[in-house]
Amino acid sequence: MAGNSSRTAADRNPFQNIPTWPMMPLNEWNWAERGDRLEERAFESFEHMRRALIANTGKALEGQMDFVTQRLHADFECVKALSDCRMPDQAFHTLQGFFLDMWRDYEAQAQRNIELLHASLTENLHCAEEITDTAIETVAEIEQAAEEEFRPAKPARKAAPGAKAKAANPA
Repeated sequence: MAGNSSRTAADRNPFQNIPTWPMMPLNEWNWAERGDRLEERAFESFEHMRRALIANTGKALEGQMDFVTQRLHADFECVKALSDCRMPDQAFHTLQGFFLDMWRDYEAQAQRNIELLHASLTENLHCAEEITDTAIETVAEIEQAAEEEFRPAKPARKAAPGAKAKAANPA
């Protein structure tokens, strides 16, 4: 460790050779106002998405519970119907109807879940598009403000060489 003590502070700073980022002399309030609008839109959109997520999750869970209850009742009804069967063809017909109804129920439940997911994604996509539009507008406004801030003033036009003499002697 004694060998490292001869190093200077400049040797230990790995960032010493990196040029500094130029700071733009813009009025800070120009940035803050536009940034606040973007932040407000983002938080509103995220809050809307959160509420929609909770509401749609509740709908999905309620739908799943109703579906499970319906299927359990159908399962018990099938067992009852099978216990009343006296011939194999009756049992085959009962099971065939049970499995056909089960397939239709699962298919309908899957369709309901897909529709709910589609509605949720569409709603959230709309919020994301609003955030994107606001961000694009904000960046355009900031870019315009930066261009106005950095635009050099136009120098005054020089008068023609004979114009001074004419102005001094109007006659």
